[in-house]
Amino acid sequence: MTDLLIALPLLIPLTIFVLQILLRERPQLVDLISLLGSGALLLTCILLASRVFSDGAQFMQLGAWKAPFGITFVADPLSVTMLTVSNLIVFVIAIYRLGDSPDERRSPYAPALTQGLIFGVNGAFLTGDLFNLFVWFEVMLMASFALCALGSKRSQREAALKYLVLNFLSSAFFLIGVGLLYAQIGTLNMADLVEKIRQLPASNSLLPPAFFLFVAFSIKTALFPLFSWLPASYPTLPDALGALFGGLLTKVGVYVFYRVFGMIIPLHELALDDLLLWISVATMVIGVLGAAAHYEMRKILSVHIVSQVGYMTLALAWGTPTALTAGILYTLHNMIVKTNLFLVCGTVRQTKGTAELKLLGGIYAQLPFISVLFALSAFSLAGLPPLSGFFAKFTLIRAGLSIEAYLTTTAAMLVGVLTLFSMTKIWAEVFWKNPTTQGPSTEKKQTPIFHRLAISLLTLAMLSFTLLPHSIWNMCERAAESLIHPRSYSKPILTSHDRL
Repeated sequence: MTDLLIALPLLIPLTIFVLQILLRERPQLVDLISLLGSGALLLTCILLASRVFSDGAQFMQLGAWKAPFGITFVADPLSVTMLTVSNLIVFVIAIYRLGDSPDERRSPYAPALTQGLIFGVNGAFLTGDLFNLFVWFEVMLMASFALCALGSKRSQREAALKYLVLNFLSSAFFLIGVGLLYAQIGTLNMADLVEKIRQLPASNSLLPPAFFLFVAFSIKTALFPLFSWLPASYPTLPDALGALFGGLLTKVGVYVFYRVFGMIIPLHELALDDLLLWISVATMVIGVLGAAAHYEMRKILSVHIVSQVGYMTLALAWGTPTALTAGILYTLHNMIVKTNLFLVCGTVRQTKGTAELKLLGGIYAQLPFISVLFALSAFSLAGLPPLSGFFAKFTLIRAGLSIEAYLTTTAAMLVGVLTLFSMTKIWAEVFWKNPTTQGPSTEKKQTPIFHRLAISLLTLAMLSFTLLPHSIWNMCERAAESLIHPRSYSKPILTSHDRL
Protein backbone atom coordinates (compact mmCIF):
# COMPACT_ATOMS: atom_id res chain seq x y z
CA MET A 1 0.00 0.00 0.00
CA THR A 2 2.85 2.40 0.87
CA ASP A 3 4.64 1.70 -2.40
CA LEU A 4 1.43 2.40 -4.30
CA LEU A 5 0.89 5.71 -2.48
CA ILE A 6 4.42 6.81 -3.39
CA ALA A 7 4.10 5.62 -6.99
CA LEU A 8 0.70 7.18 -7.72
CA PRO A 9 1.93 10.82 -7.83
CA LEU A 10 4.09 9.66 -10.75
CA LEU A 11 1.72 7.19 -12.39
CA ILE A 12 -1.35 9.48 -12.44
CA PRO A 13 0.18 12.39 -14.44
CA LEU A 14 1.91 9.91 -16.75
CA THR A 15 -1.42 8.18 -17.46
CA ILE A 16 -3.17 11.52 -18.00
CA PHE A 17 -0.36 12.58 -20.36
CA VAL A 18 -0.89 9.51 -22.56
CA LEU A 19 -4.70 9.86 -22.55
CA GLN A 20 -4.56 13.55 -23.43
CA ILE A 21 -2.18 12.95 -26.33
CA LEU A 22 -4.51 10.26 -27.70
CA LEU A 23 -7.65 12.41 -27.19
CA ARG A 24 -6.13 15.79 -28.17
CA GLU A 25 -8.81 16.45 -30.80
CA ARG A 26 -11.55 16.27 -28.16
CA PRO A 27 -10.88 19.31 -25.92
CA GLN A 28 -13.87 18.88 -23.62
CA LEU A 29 -12.83 15.32 -22.79
CA VAL A 30 -9.23 16.49 -22.29
CA ASP A 31 -10.41 19.15 -19.81
CA LEU A 32 -12.52 16.58 -17.94
CA ILE A 33 -9.54 14.23 -17.69
CA SER A 34 -7.39 17.11 -16.38
CA LEU A 35 -9.94 17.95 -13.70
CA LEU A 36 -10.60 14.39 -12.54
CA GLY A 37 -6.95 13.37 -12.79
CA SER A 38 -5.63 16.38 -10.86
CA GLY A 39 -8.34 15.84 -8.22
CA ALA A 40 -7.25 12.20 -7.82
CA LEU A 41 -3.63 13.35 -7.69
CA LEU A 42 -4.37 15.85 -4.91
CA LEU A 43 -6.28 13.21 -2.93
CA THR A 44 -3.35 10.81 -3.28
CA CYS A 45 -0.90 13.44 -2.05
CA ILE A 46 -3.11 14.21 0.98
CA LEU A 47 -3.29 10.48 1.85
CA LEU A 48 0.49 10.14 1.46
CA ALA A 49 1.10 13.23 3.60
CA SER A 50 -1.28 11.88 6.25
CA ARG A 51 0.66 8.59 6.31
CA VAL A 52 4.02 10.37 6.58
CA PHE A 53 2.94 12.73 9.37
CA SER A 54 1.39 9.87 11.37
CA ASP A 55 3.94 7.05 10.77
CA GLY A 56 7.12 8.84 9.73
CA ALA A 57 8.98 8.95 6.41
CA GLN A 58 7.96 6.34 3.82
CA PHE A 59 10.16 5.02 1.04
CA MET A 60 10.04 2.70 -1.95
CA GLN A 61 12.91 0.76 -3.52
CA LEU A 62 12.08 0.27 -7.18
CA GLY A 63 12.31 -3.40 -8.18
CA ALA A 64 13.19 -4.31 -4.55
CA TRP A 65 16.83 -3.35 -5.14
CA LYS A 66 18.26 -2.24 -1.82
CA ALA A 67 19.60 1.26 -1.28
CA PRO A 68 22.08 2.58 -2.25
CA PHE A 69 22.14 0.36 -5.38
CA GLY A 70 18.52 0.61 -6.45
CA ILE A 71 16.33 3.56 -7.36
CA THR A 72 14.91 5.02 -4.17
CA PHE A 73 11.83 7.20 -3.76
CA VAL A 74 11.34 8.89 -0.39
CA ALA A 75 8.29 10.64 1.05
CA ASP A 76 9.36 12.57 4.14
CA PRO A 77 7.59 15.57 5.73
CA LEU A 78 9.46 18.07 3.54
CA SER A 79 8.76 16.28 0.25
CA VAL A 80 5.07 15.54 0.97
CA THR A 81 4.44 19.09 2.15
CA MET A 82 5.80 20.50 -1.10
CA LEU A 83 4.06 17.74 -3.08
CA THR A 84 0.64 18.43 -1.56
CA VAL A 85 0.74 22.21 -2.02
CA SER A 86 2.03 21.79 -5.59
CA ASN A 87 -0.77 19.44 -6.56
CA LEU A 88 -3.35 21.67 -4.87
CA ILE A 89 -2.16 24.36 -7.29
CA VAL A 90 -2.39 21.93 -10.22
CA PHE A 91 -5.98 21.03 -9.27
CA VAL A 92 -7.00 24.68 -8.92
CA ILE A 93 -5.47 25.56 -12.27
CA ALA A 94 -7.36 22.69 -13.92
CA ILE A 95 -10.55 24.33 -12.61
CA TYR A 96 -9.45 27.81 -13.74
CA ARG A 97 -8.64 26.60 -17.25
CA LEU A 98 -12.27 25.54 -17.76
CA GLY A 99 -13.20 29.24 -17.78
CA ASP A 100 -10.44 30.35 -20.16
CA SER A 101 -11.27 32.07 -23.42
CA PRO A 102 -10.52 30.17 -26.69
CA ASP A 103 -7.56 32.51 -27.34
CA GLU A 104 -5.86 31.16 -24.23
CA ARG A 105 -5.96 27.58 -25.51
CA ARG A 106 -2.98 27.89 -27.79
CA SER A 107 -2.45 24.22 -28.62
CA PRO A 108 -4.21 20.84 -28.17
CA TYR A 109 -0.88 19.55 -26.84
CA ALA A 110 -0.69 22.07 -23.96
CA PRO A 111 -2.76 20.03 -21.42
CA ALA A 112 -0.67 16.91 -22.01
CA LEU A 113 2.60 18.84 -21.78
CA THR A 114 1.37 20.35 -18.51
CA GLN A 115 0.96 16.82 -17.16
CA GLY A 116 4.48 16.05 -18.35
CA LEU A 117 5.65 19.03 -16.32
CA ILE A 118 3.77 17.81 -13.21
CA PHE A 119 5.28 14.34 -13.72
CA GLY A 120 8.74 15.93 -13.50
CA VAL A 121 7.86 18.14 -10.51
CA ASN A 122 6.46 15.21 -8.50
CA GLY A 123 9.46 13.07 -9.39
CA ALA A 124 11.85 15.79 -8.20
CA PHE A 125 10.08 15.97 -4.83
CA LEU A 126 10.04 12.19 -4.30
CA THR A 127 13.38 11.02 -5.63
CA GLY A 128 16.00 9.88 -3.13
CA ASP A 129 18.89 9.95 -5.60
CA LEU A 130 20.83 12.90 -7.01
CA PHE A 131 21.24 11.49 -10.52
CA ASN A 132 17.53 10.76 -10.74
CA LEU A 133 16.92 14.29 -9.51
CA PHE A 134 18.87 15.45 -12.56
CA VAL A 135 16.67 13.26 -14.76
CA TRP A 136 13.47 14.68 -13.25
CA PHE A 137 14.80 18.18 -13.81
CA GLU A 138 15.33 17.32 -17.48
CA VAL A 139 11.75 16.04 -17.72
CA MET A 140 10.58 19.37 -16.28
CA LEU A 141 12.85 21.31 -18.64
CA MET A 142 11.64 19.55 -21.79
CA ALA A 143 7.97 19.94 -20.88
CA SER A 144 8.29 23.56 -19.76
CA PHE A 145 10.33 24.54 -22.84
CA ALA A 146 7.74 22.95 -25.12
CA LEU A 147 4.99 24.88 -23.32
CA CYS A 148 6.94 28.14 -23.68
CA ALA A 149 7.56 27.48 -27.38
CA LEU A 150 3.92 26.77 -28.31
CA GLY A 151 3.18 30.45 -28.89
CA SER A 152 3.36 31.90 -32.39
CA LYS A 153 4.59 35.41 -31.52
CA ARG A 154 8.21 36.41 -31.96
CA SER A 155 8.46 37.53 -28.31
CA GLN A 156 7.25 34.10 -27.19
CA ARG A 157 9.85 32.28 -29.33
CA GLU A 158 12.64 34.55 -28.07
CA ALA A 159 11.53 34.00 -24.46
CA ALA A 160 11.45 30.23 -25.02
CA LEU A 161 14.98 30.34 -26.44
CA LYS A 162 16.32 32.28 -23.41
CA TYR A 163 14.55 29.84 -21.13
CA LEU A 164 16.10 26.86 -22.92
CA VAL A 165 19.67 28.20 -23.11
CA LEU A 166 19.96 29.20 -19.46
CA ASN A 167 18.28 26.04 -18.22
CA PHE A 168 20.54 23.88 -20.40
CA LEU A 169 23.46 25.71 -18.81
CA SER A 170 22.00 24.85 -15.42
CA SER A 171 21.70 21.20 -16.46
CA ALA A 172 25.35 21.14 -17.55
CA PHE A 173 26.49 22.52 -14.19
CA PHE A 174 24.20 20.05 -12.40
CA LEU A 175 25.62 17.07 -14.33
CA ILE A 176 29.23 18.15 -13.70
CA GLY A 177 28.51 18.60 -9.99
CA VAL A 178 26.86 15.18 -9.77
CA GLY A 179 29.76 13.57 -11.63
CA LEU A 180 32.38 15.14 -9.36
CA LEU A 181 30.42 14.13 -6.28
CA TYR A 182 30.16 10.52 -7.48
CA ALA A 183 33.87 10.42 -8.29
CA GLN A 184 34.67 11.61 -4.79
CA ILE A 185 32.09 9.76 -2.68
CA GLY A 186 31.13 6.77 -4.83
CA THR A 187 27.38 7.09 -4.41
CA LEU A 188 24.52 9.40 -5.39
CA ASN A 189 21.84 7.96 -3.13
CA MET A 190 20.90 10.85 -0.81
CA ALA A 191 20.69 8.69 2.31
CA ASP A 192 24.06 7.09 1.55
CA LEU A 193 25.58 10.52 0.86
CA VAL A 194 24.39 11.76 4.26
CA GLU A 195 26.25 8.90 5.98
CA LYS A 196 29.43 8.91 3.89
CA ILE A 197 29.96 12.67 3.77
CA ARG A 198 29.91 12.79 7.56
CA GLN A 199 32.68 10.14 7.65
CA LEU A 200 35.00 12.10 5.36
CA PRO A 201 38.20 13.56 6.78
CA ALA A 202 38.14 17.33 7.06
CA SER A 203 40.78 17.68 4.32
CA ASN A 204 38.56 15.94 1.77
CA SER A 205 36.94 19.03 0.31
CA LEU A 206 33.58 18.86 -1.41
CA LEU A 207 33.87 22.42 -2.60
CA PRO A 208 34.22 21.71 -6.38
CA PRO A 209 31.06 19.56 -6.74
CA ALA A 210 29.21 21.81 -4.31
CA PHE A 211 30.12 24.87 -6.37
CA PHE A 212 28.74 23.38 -9.62
CA LEU A 213 25.55 22.29 -7.86
CA PHE A 214 25.25 25.72 -6.26
CA VAL A 215 25.39 27.46 -9.65
CA ALA A 216 22.96 24.96 -11.20
CA PHE A 217 20.39 25.46 -8.44
CA SER A 218 20.90 29.23 -8.51
CA ILE A 219 19.79 29.28 -12.16
CA LYS A 220 16.82 26.99 -11.43
CA THR A 221 15.80 29.18 -8.50
CA ALA A 222 16.40 32.46 -10.39
CA LEU A 223 18.86 33.91 -7.89
CA PHE A 224 20.89 37.05 -8.61
CA PRO A 225 22.56 37.44 -11.11
CA LEU A 226 21.18 34.38 -12.97
CA PHE A 227 17.48 35.30 -13.04
CA SER A 228 17.09 37.01 -16.45
CA TRP A 229 15.35 34.01 -18.04
CA LEU A 230 12.38 34.25 -15.65
CA PRO A 231 10.97 37.78 -16.27
CA ALA A 232 11.65 37.25 -20.00
CA SER A 233 9.60 34.06 -20.30
CA TYR A 234 6.77 33.94 -17.74
CA PRO A 235 4.83 37.03 -18.97
CA THR A 236 4.58 35.51 -22.47
CA LEU A 237 2.70 32.41 -21.27
CA PRO A 238 -1.09 31.95 -21.27
CA ASP A 239 -2.59 32.96 -17.91
CA ALA A 240 -3.11 29.49 -16.45
CA LEU A 241 0.38 28.36 -17.45
CA GLY A 242 1.92 31.59 -16.14
CA ALA A 243 0.27 30.91 -12.78
CA LEU A 244 1.50 27.31 -12.79
CA PHE A 245 5.07 28.31 -13.64
CA GLY A 246 5.00 31.24 -11.19
CA GLY A 247 3.72 29.14 -8.33
CA LEU A 248 5.79 26.00 -8.84
CA LEU A 249 8.98 25.99 -10.84
CA THR A 250 11.32 28.22 -8.85
CA LYS A 251 10.02 26.55 -5.68
CA VAL A 252 11.28 23.19 -6.96
CA GLY A 253 14.69 24.88 -7.12
CA VAL A 254 14.24 26.16 -3.55
CA TYR A 255 13.30 22.64 -2.43
CA VAL A 256 16.47 21.22 -4.00
CA PHE A 257 18.57 23.94 -2.37
CA TYR A 258 17.12 22.93 1.01
CA ARG A 259 17.48 19.19 0.36
CA VAL A 260 21.06 19.28 -0.91
CA PHE A 261 22.60 22.19 1.01
CA GLY A 262 20.42 21.88 4.10
CA MET A 263 20.72 18.09 4.54
CA ILE A 264 23.40 16.44 2.38
CA ILE A 265 26.21 19.00 2.09
CA PRO A 266 25.78 21.59 4.85
CA LEU A 267 26.56 25.06 3.53
CA HIS A 268 28.42 26.25 6.60
CA GLU A 269 30.94 23.38 6.36
CA LEU A 270 32.03 24.69 2.94
CA ALA A 271 31.82 28.36 3.91
CA LEU A 272 29.16 28.85 1.22
CA ASP A 273 26.57 30.16 3.68
CA ASP A 274 27.93 33.73 3.51
CA LEU A 275 27.90 33.59 -0.30
CA LEU A 276 24.26 32.46 -0.32
CA LEU A 277 23.43 35.08 2.31
CA TRP A 278 24.54 38.04 0.20
CA ILE A 279 23.24 36.56 -3.05
CA SER A 280 19.85 36.21 -1.33
CA VAL A 281 19.88 39.83 -0.19
CA ALA A 282 20.88 41.01 -3.69
CA THR A 283 18.11 38.85 -5.18
CA MET A 284 15.50 40.36 -2.84
CA VAL A 285 16.59 43.94 -3.51
CA ILE A 286 17.06 43.70 -7.30
CA GLY A 287 13.79 41.79 -7.68
CA VAL A 288 11.66 44.23 -5.72
CA LEU A 289 13.24 47.28 -7.43
CA GLY A 290 12.49 45.69 -10.81
CA ALA A 291 8.89 45.09 -9.75
CA ALA A 292 8.54 48.71 -8.64
CA ALA A 293 9.78 49.93 -12.04
CA HIS A 294 7.37 47.91 -14.25
CA TYR A 295 3.82 48.92 -15.26
CA GLU A 296 2.45 45.63 -16.57
CA MET A 297 0.83 43.26 -14.07
CA ARG A 298 2.39 40.03 -15.34
CA LYS A 299 5.87 41.56 -15.48
CA ILE A 300 5.52 42.94 -11.96
CA LEU A 301 4.42 39.57 -10.61
CA SER A 302 7.18 37.75 -12.52
CA VAL A 303 9.94 39.99 -11.20
CA HIS A 304 8.46 39.67 -7.73
CA ILE A 305 9.09 35.91 -7.92
CA VAL A 306 12.80 36.74 -8.08
CA SER A 307 12.54 38.95 -5.00
CA GLN A 308 10.57 36.37 -3.02
CA VAL A 309 12.93 33.43 -3.59
CA GLY A 310 15.59 35.61 -1.97
CA TYR A 311 13.68 35.35 1.32
CA MET A 312 13.56 31.55 1.01
CA THR A 313 17.29 31.11 0.39
CA LEU A 314 18.11 33.71 3.05
CA ALA A 315 16.51 31.39 5.62
CA LEU A 316 18.67 28.50 4.37
CA ALA A 317 21.78 30.68 4.62
CA TRP A 318 20.97 31.51 8.26
CA GLY A 319 20.54 27.76 8.78
CA THR A 320 19.10 27.66 12.31
CA PRO A 321 16.12 25.37 13.07
CA THR A 322 13.81 28.38 13.40
CA ALA A 323 15.12 29.88 10.15
CA LEU A 324 14.67 26.62 8.21
CA THR A 325 11.14 26.20 9.55
CA ALA A 326 10.34 29.81 8.70
CA GLY A 327 11.85 29.37 5.21
CA ILE A 328 9.64 26.35 4.50
CA LEU A 329 6.59 28.23 5.82
CA TYR A 330 7.47 31.20 3.59
CA THR A 331 7.85 28.91 0.56
CA LEU A 332 4.45 27.24 1.03
CA HIS A 333 2.72 30.59 1.58
CA ASN A 334 4.37 32.10 -1.48
CA MET A 335 3.41 29.19 -3.76
CA ILE A 336 -0.28 29.71 -2.97
CA VAL A 337 -0.31 33.50 -2.97
CA LYS A 338 1.79 33.94 -6.09
CA THR A 339 -0.36 31.49 -8.07
CA ASN A 340 -3.50 33.32 -6.95
CA LEU A 341 -2.13 36.72 -7.99
CA PHE A 342 -1.32 35.39 -11.47
CA LEU A 343 -4.84 33.93 -11.74
CA VAL A 344 -6.46 37.24 -10.76
CA CYS A 345 -4.21 39.02 -13.25
CA GLY A 346 -5.33 36.55 -15.93
CA THR A 347 -8.98 37.15 -15.16
CA VAL A 348 -8.52 40.93 -15.38
CA ARG A 349 -6.57 40.60 -18.64
CA GLN A 350 -9.13 38.28 -20.24
CA THR A 351 -11.97 40.55 -19.12
CA LYS A 352 -10.41 43.88 -20.13
CA GLY A 353 -8.04 42.78 -22.88
CA THR A 354 -4.89 44.24 -21.30
CA ALA A 355 -2.71 43.99 -18.20
CA GLU A 356 -1.10 47.43 -18.61
CA LEU A 357 -1.60 49.45 -15.45
CA LYS A 358 -1.88 52.77 -17.31
CA LEU A 359 -4.73 51.46 -19.49
CA LEU A 360 -6.72 49.89 -16.67
CA GLY A 361 -8.81 51.37 -13.88
CA GLY A 362 -12.15 50.98 -12.15
CA ILE A 363 -11.87 47.20 -11.89
CA TYR A 364 -13.15 47.31 -8.29
CA ALA A 365 -16.46 48.76 -9.51
CA GLN A 366 -16.77 46.14 -12.25
CA LEU A 367 -15.34 43.05 -10.49
CA PRO A 368 -15.69 43.68 -6.73
CA PHE A 369 -15.43 40.02 -5.69
CA ILE A 370 -12.25 39.39 -7.69
CA SER A 371 -10.84 42.72 -6.48
CA VAL A 372 -11.25 41.79 -2.82
CA LEU A 373 -9.56 38.43 -3.41
CA PHE A 374 -6.69 40.20 -5.18
CA ALA A 375 -6.31 42.58 -2.23
CA LEU A 376 -6.13 39.67 0.23
CA SER A 377 -3.39 37.93 -1.77
CA ALA A 378 -1.46 41.11 -2.59
CA PHE A 379 -1.35 42.32 0.99
CA SER A 380 -0.49 38.84 2.15
CA LEU A 381 2.49 38.90 -0.20
CA ALA A 382 3.49 42.24 1.31
CA GLY A 383 3.23 40.76 4.80
CA LEU A 384 0.32 42.69 6.34
CA PRO A 385 -1.22 41.08 9.47
CA PRO A 386 -3.09 38.84 10.02
CA LEU A 387 -2.55 37.31 6.55
CA SER A 388 -0.24 34.36 5.80
CA GLY A 389 2.61 36.56 4.59
CA PHE A 390 2.73 38.30 7.96
CA PHE A 391 3.35 35.04 9.83
CA ALA A 392 5.92 33.93 7.26
CA LYS A 393 7.87 37.20 7.36
CA PHE A 394 7.50 37.65 11.11
CA THR A 395 8.99 34.22 11.85
CA LEU A 396 11.75 34.79 9.31
CA ILE A 397 12.68 38.15 10.83
CA ARG A 398 12.53 36.68 14.32
CA ALA A 399 14.94 33.95 13.16
CA GLY A 400 17.33 36.60 11.81
CA LEU A 401 17.21 38.68 14.99
CA SER A 402 17.78 35.60 17.16
CA ILE A 403 21.23 35.12 15.58
CA GLU A 404 21.94 38.87 15.57
CA ALA A 405 21.95 39.09 11.76
CA TYR A 406 20.79 42.68 12.02
CA LEU A 407 21.98 43.93 8.61
CA THR A 408 20.38 41.18 6.52
CA THR A 409 17.24 41.23 8.66
CA THR A 410 16.92 44.97 8.09
CA ALA A 411 17.30 44.38 4.34
CA ALA A 412 14.50 41.79 4.47
CA MET A 413 12.25 44.27 6.28
CA LEU A 414 12.98 47.08 3.80
CA VAL A 415 12.24 44.77 0.88
CA GLY A 416 8.90 44.02 2.57
CA VAL A 417 8.11 47.76 2.54
CA LEU A 418 8.95 47.99 -1.17
CA THR A 419 6.80 44.91 -1.83
CA LEU A 420 3.91 46.71 -0.16
CA PHE A 421 4.58 49.72 -2.41
CA SER A 422 4.46 47.66 -5.63
CA MET A 423 1.30 45.82 -4.56
CA THR A 424 -0.32 49.14 -3.62
CA LYS A 425 0.66 50.48 -7.04
CA ILE A 426 -1.24 47.66 -8.76
CA TRP A 427 -4.24 48.15 -6.49
CA ALA A 428 -4.36 51.91 -7.05
CA GLU A 429 -3.85 51.76 -10.83
CA VAL A 430 -5.90 48.72 -11.75
CA PHE A 431 -8.66 48.44 -9.18
CA TRP A 432 -9.19 51.81 -7.51
CA LYS A 433 -8.62 54.70 -9.92
CA ASN A 434 -11.26 55.75 -12.47
CA PRO A 435 -11.11 54.05 -15.88
CA THR A 436 -8.96 55.86 -18.44
CA THR A 437 -10.46 57.21 -21.66
CA GLN A 438 -7.81 55.35 -23.71
CA GLY A 439 -8.43 52.10 -21.89
CA PRO A 440 -10.82 49.24 -22.61
CA SER A 441 -14.58 49.50 -22.30
CA THR A 442 -16.10 50.02 -18.84
CA GLU A 443 -18.95 47.71 -19.76
CA LYS A 444 -19.48 45.11 -17.05
CA LYS A 445 -18.62 41.55 -18.07
CA GLN A 446 -19.38 38.42 -16.15
CA THR A 447 -16.30 36.70 -14.72
CA PRO A 448 -16.28 32.98 -15.59
CA ILE A 449 -17.52 30.96 -12.63
CA PHE A 450 -14.54 28.61 -12.92
CA HIS A 451 -12.17 31.56 -12.53
CA ARG A 452 -14.01 32.75 -9.43
CA LEU A 453 -14.07 29.23 -7.99
CA ALA A 454 -10.33 28.66 -8.57
CA ILE A 455 -9.30 32.01 -7.07
CA SER A 456 -11.64 31.48 -4.10
CA LEU A 457 -10.14 28.04 -3.36
CA LEU A 458 -6.60 29.40 -3.30
CA THR A 459 -7.72 32.32 -1.12
CA LEU A 460 -9.21 29.83 1.35
CA ALA A 461 -5.94 27.89 1.31
CA MET A 462 -4.08 31.13 2.03
CA LEU A 463 -6.46 32.01 4.89
CA SER A 464 -5.88 28.57 6.45
CA PHE A 465 -2.44 29.88 7.45
CA THR A 466 -4.22 32.53 9.54
CA LEU A 467 -6.92 30.23 10.91
CA LEU A 468 -4.61 27.27 11.73
CA PRO A 469 -1.24 28.87 12.52
CA HIS A 470 -0.08 26.25 15.04
CA SER A 471 -0.92 23.31 12.76
CA ILE A 472 0.84 24.91 9.79
CA TRP A 473 3.89 25.80 11.91
CA ASN A 474 4.09 22.26 13.34
CA MET A 475 3.93 20.83 9.83
CA CYS A 476 6.79 23.08 8.69
CA GLU A 477 8.76 22.25 11.83
CA ARG A 478 8.45 18.53 11.05
CA ALA A 479 9.54 19.24 7.49
CA ALA A 480 12.66 21.04 8.73
CA GLU A 481 13.60 18.17 11.09
CA SER A 482 14.91 15.94 8.32
CA LEU A 483 17.32 18.74 7.38
CA ILE A 484 18.38 19.41 10.96
CA HIS A 485 18.72 15.70 11.83
CA PRO A 486 19.74 14.09 8.50
CA ARG A 487 20.33 10.65 10.01
CA SER A 488 16.61 10.44 10.77
CA TYR A 489 16.23 10.54 6.97
CA SER A 490 19.08 8.21 6.03
CA LYS A 491 19.03 5.49 8.68
CA PRO A 492 15.59 3.92 7.94
CA ILE A 493 16.42 3.74 4.22
CA LEU A 494 19.83 2.14 4.65
CA THR A 495 18.67 -0.35 7.31
CA SER A 496 15.54 -1.50 5.51
CA HIS A 497 16.88 -4.88 4.41
CA ASP A 498 14.38 -6.85 6.47
CA ARG A 499 11.54 -5.00 4.84
CA LEU A 500 12.51 -5.99 1.31
